[in-house]
Amino acid sequence: MCTLSAAGEVELVNRQVLEYFGKTMEELKNWATSNVVHPDDLPCVVESWKHSIETGQPYDLELASGRADGVYRWFQSRALPTRDTRAVSPAGTCC
Repeated sequence: MCTLSAAGEVELVNRQVLEYFGKTMEELKNWATSNVVHPDDLPCVVESWKHSIETGQPYDLELASGRADGVYRWFQSRALPTRDTRAVSPAGTCC
C-alpha cells in the first residue's frame, strides 16, 4: 500500500512495498525514474495517474513492476483520489 501526493511524490508506503522493490522511501519518491514501473508501461501509468488527479475518477491499471532482483511481475494497481482542502491525492494499492 502506498499514498502519493497530488504532485506524484510517494508520501507513505508499507514495509512490504519497500521489501518488494528493495528500495528506501527516499528512492521510491522518484518512482517514475526508477525500475518501479516497466519502461513500456510508464507512459500509460503517468497519463492514467494524471487523468485520475484531474478528474477525480478512480485509477485502475494493470502494469509490470520490477522486484528488487530485477524481475518484473504483473500487478493490478488501483487508487482512489481523495480531496482535502489542499489538493487531490491518490491512495493506491497493488494486488
